[in-house]
Amino acid sequence: MISYSDSDFVDILFSDENVIASRIHLGIIGEKDCPFQKSGVYSWIDGEIYNLNEILELFQYNSKTFSELLIDAYHNKQLEKVLSKIDGCFTAILYDKSELKLISDRYGMKPLYLWNNEGNFAWVSEIKALLALKCFKPEIDTQAINCFLDIGYFLGDNTWFKDVKLINAASIITYSLKRRKIIEEKRYWKWSSIKPQTINFNEAVVMLDILLQTAVKKRVKIDEKLGVSLSGGLDSRLNIGIINQINDLDVMCFTFGKKGCDDIKIARMVSLIKNNVHYVFELNQENWMNERFHSVWSTDGMNSLYHLHFPVSKERLKEYFDIHINGFLGDICMGGGWIDEFDKRITRKAAFNWFGKHIKFTNLDDDFYDISHQDPYFIDTRGRRFTNFGLIASSRLVETRRPFLDNDLIEFLYSLPDRYRHKSKLYKKTLLYNYPEYYDNIPWQKTGYPISKEMVLHRKMILVIKKLLKNFPIIKSMRKYADYADWLRIPDMVKLTKKILDPKNAIYSNHININFIDKYIEPHNNLKTDLINKCFNILRFLIHSVKEYILMLFCTSNHSFMVILNKLAPQYCHDYSEEICRALTMEIWLQQVFNKKYRK
Repeated sequence: MISYSDSDFVDILFSDENVIASRIHLGIIGEKDCPFQKSGVYSWIDGEIYNLNEILELFQYNSKTFSELLIDAYHNKQLEKVLSKIDGCFTAILYDKSELKLISDRYGMKPLYLWNNEGNFAWVSEIKALLALKCFKPEIDTQAINCFLDIGYFLGDNTWFKDVKLINAASIITYSLKRRKIIEEKRYWKWSSIKPQTINFNEAVVMLDILLQTAVKKRVKIDEKLGVSLSGGLDSRLNIGIINQINDLDVMCFTFGKKGCDDIKIARMVSLIKNNVHYVFELNQENWMNERFHSVWSTDGMNSLYHLHFPVSKERLKEYFDIHINGFLGDICMGGGWIDEFDKRITRKAAFNWFGKHIKFTNLDDDFYDISHQDPYFIDTRGRRFTNFGLIASSRLVETRRPFLDNDLIEFLYSLPDRYRHKSKLYKKTLLYNYPEYYDNIPWQKTGYPISKEMVLHRKMILVIKKLLKNFPIIKSMRKYADYADWLRIPDMVKLTKKILDPKNAIYSNHININFIDKYIEPHNNLKTDLINKCFNILRFLIHSVKEYILMLFCTSNHSFMVILNKLAPQYCHDYSEEICRALTMEIWLQQVFNKKYRK
């Protein structure tokens, strides 16, 4: 049993002739005690749902809790139908003496792993829990390692270990205890269930705001200690804007970043609108690495430490709030940030532009993605396997809610034509019309201008010039929330990274033949090549500034253009901070697993 705090709640250990199971939880949301038992069926729940009353009314059940609802649906042979309507973030287990059912939520954001090997079967919410089993011998998957080093996370159902898989979104896996094998894997919901609708743009603006308000309000309660992560983007301030409309609801805000960065400045402006308490957690060259070794452990090494940003201990976060309201994937679902082609199902070309050869780990032909939009594939891959694990790092001591994955909201957005969402057209119109005080005059970190200001030519040129200036060696940019490239060049950090990644002592050398010191650390710290890096970045932004003309000239897409440019960059650019952090994450995780180092 893995615990991160003395305040964690530990359920009783359930044990019979077939199953041994228990649960550790924060005691903040969801079922307080598990398992729940009814009519010979047991259920364990991790997480929560937001529409229990609606489900009970729809199916005419009298269930008192989510656990009881699942058992009632199971007995009535309506489990798939009920699950397809549930709005929540959870995993669930059902056990009836003859079989086990492992269940994930619609979008799979609450991880559940299974190990199935030679008659041994186990499920865990954290892979490291398997290390407590004497019969489990961790075996590294070298193909998965290459994927992680190339893109910084895993794809499909892959993990670090062979035979250990992450179960798919919207899935029910049935394991027969008598036959000692998985007898069925199926999706209970698919994107194809969302049908196109005819609605004009202005009507869509009105409906989007109604659904946004409903989504946020379903996920907050008066008696909860709420915290909103506030950045310089659009999504986080929308959360605080909606919450501030609710009477008697107290919420604090927090922001992390280096001193003077845009995110902190903009977040302060937003928090002052209604005088929300606002905490700033500063990132700097002394503290940026402090919590990251432990964050690697808490996330099972599933995400590069480059993206595990919290500079303070999770215990300090718990002092301020219990529930974190996050703008997860708002820019993608509402802003259309990943749209490459309008109203088309995901294609091999579009997937390859993002993941290269590693698309082999994803099932592009899965009918789960059968809808005329590309986003669902990327939500299930990059969103679930990368962005989501940045939140999981903090979810070991505080709960996280994601309003912009509300079922009704998602079903509405993907019933619309892509041109409505493209370049945040629908999103911006909704924000400016309904929340003007948060958006009319407060800039967007991405551009430096409020979204109310049209990006006319002179503003575009100013933005390009600012980007160019920050790449000169004598000018330090204050805009970004972190300077990881420079912080990795601090002598003590260079010494630490070389020590950890020394191939003579590192565990990774048993699995791959790469000398990370020669390949990444030395070039990253070579000041001569750093000047080349700066010059190339200037060239890169000059090209980027005229890309619209290049796109028209060569009839290619925006994303394809950037893929080509990014493939050229490593030949000249010597900022290897992401590559170094991926290698560090891998070695730290391997040391944690095999040598029990770096766990605290």
